[in-house]
Amino acid sequence: MNHHYRPFPVVAPPADTLKHGRPCPRCHRPFTLSTQSHHVLSLMADGLTNDQIGFRLGIREHLAAQWVRAVRQALTAVSRAQAVDHACRLGLLLPPLRPALSSRVVNPDHLQAMTYTVQGHTQESAAAQLGIGSHLLAYLHAQLYERLGIGHAVKPAGKGARAVFLLHGMGLLAAHHPCRCGVDVRESGGVLGRPCPSCGRRVALSGREHEVLTLIGDGRSNTGIGAHYGTSEHGGATAVAAVRRALGVAGRHQAVDHGCRLGLLTPPTDLTHPDPPVTAHQVRLIEAAIAGQTARQTATALRIKVTAVQGARHRLHIHLGSAGVGNPTARTIFLFHGLGLLPGHHPCHCRTAPSTGATP
Repeated sequence: MNHHYRPFPVVAPPADTLKHGRPCPRCHRPFTLSTQSHHVLSLMADGLTNDQIGFRLGIREHLAAQWVRAVRQALTAVSRAQAVDHACRLGLLLPPLRPALSSRVVNPDHLQAMTYTVQGHTQESAAAQLGIGSHLLAYLHAQLYERLGIGHAVKPAGKGARAVFLLHGMGLLAAHHPCRCGVDVRESGGVLGRPCPSCGRRVALSGREHEVLTLIGDGRSNTGIGAHYGTSEHGGATAVAAVRRALGVAGRHQAVDHGCRLGLLTPPTDLTHPDPPVTAHQVRLIEAAIAGQTARQTATALRIKVTAVQGARHRLHIHLGSAGVGNPTARTIFLFHGLGLLPGHHPCHCRTAPSTGATP
């Protein structure tokens, strides 16, 4: 037995060990992290990747990835960089104050490129928004990292979060509260999700974002969404990223799940259960996809082969008739909600401490 890897004990932290962020001045929604989650957040701000965080905590890489994912969800962030950004704006992280360096280190091009990274854009969609090539955007990022002193000791996956942390110390990124409760969507034909029964918070989507969410639930890929609006695949990816930011989720599968649980998507209720019925193992595979796990991570958790996970999901898509769409897993999640196979409670994290065990 390898004693180097051990999960945190599965115990709820006492109330006095919770880290409280600055509440929203409009809806007073609390943002709370436990001590362990706050420690993971600090490691993310230092630029550590999942394997490095796992080494620091004495747990395996896939467990560290679950911790990072739980921190992102608690902060309604779609990426590591956005999680650090929200934490700085909430007062959960205190970056080193170095305002004197801002004018000498960062120019407007660097700041604009990093702003799109914070918003959760991929490199391709950010380059399309800026009207430049991906190679030029990568050069701007590399130049910024060098000027901020982020060397080769920080892996590429952690450089964006570290740069955001340092830019907040220079006062170059927005400091207002990240809660979206004040977004007014009525003028744009938008919709509001059902309120959280605990804190009353409601998720707002514009009319365009709601339409894109519907297309995601239909199983459209980025290419299909872009074709629907007469744009390229990058345009479709940008539209999907906007929906993910609005819902505070990490991926399109979780966006469909949250959309159904918030009442923003209405799955068909007249579906008949397939024959043979869906098994508990198949439901678990879909729940892993919603949680953002890759096939390899799911296979490790279930102690089966990666090919077995991929094959089981493909057979399930065929069984439900969702195999012919661009993203069959998103369509299957939509149908699962119609069959009542997935939980329908509100996804708000206002009363959940995401750090009560090895699997948050």
